[in-house]
Amino acid sequence: MRRAKRKLCGCLSGYGFTTLSVLCAAVAVDAQVNIEDLRANSSRPGFRGRLELDLSARTGNTETQELGISGKLDHMGLSTRTFVAGRVELGWEGGERFSNEALAHLRRVHRVTGRWNPEGFIQVNYDKSRLLDFRWLVGGGLRLGLYRAGATAIHLGVAYMFEQERLGATVTAYHDRRTSVHRSSNYLSINSELKEGVELTWTVYTQPRLRRLDDFRMLSETRFSVDVASRLSLASMARLHYDSKPPDGTKKLDTLITSGVSISF
Repeated sequence: MRRAKRKLCGCLSGYGFTTLSVLCAAVAVDAQVNIEDLRANSSRPGFRGRLELDLSARTGNTETQELGISGKLDHMGLSTRTFVAGRVELGWEGGERFSNEALAHLRRVHRVTGRWNPEGFIQVNYDKSRLLDFRWLVGGGLRLGLYRAGATAIHLGVAYMFEQERLGATVTAYHDRRTSVHRSSNYLSINSELKEGVELTWTVYTQPRLRRLDDFRMLSETRFSVDVASRLSLASMARLHYDSKPPDGTKKLDTLITSGVSISF
């Protein structure tokens, strides 16, 4: 029994785990997701994960209900790290759905040196509030450790990605209903443990379209978490998302502030 268990774990730690993660992503189905917030802080080999839930409701002059669920599964090997992450956000106002989006992201990181790390990724998502029926993308690049001292670390990432998207826009819309574009994906991340059990992460992404730099997306996300038990923490997040060329009828800027609970395992 133990030999079979070790054999299974060895299979999952390699590309078998990557295949399994793709299948999970297909079930889960903004081209931007804050990957730095999803990376496990621990460097110990093995599996670990996280599940977060935030729920809000408002009554009176405005009646709204919003539900957000996100999770990730991470595996750390001797020279690679593989993780799959998913997120679902739903919202209702007066019984009518005003928010409906989901995302799944798979990433594999290889350790070459202490500072340089090649990584590849695949992602699928949709966002009905932004008229996005479906998007998939694939890419790869390098992650560089710029600075590390004590409980503070700064990282820089540069990558190429190819994306295809299908919009739910009308036939007469200015924006193309189907597009295939090449982009550069770049990020700067600062992670700091302010004191034991209190962590702050800030990340900013820019994703310009190659050969058309006026077509770009930007994501800024700040996350603050406080441990309240060995595997339970309270987390607050502020997100700013900007799209210079949004679909017809949608705004360029979106902001979001959430608070919820996080369970680690």
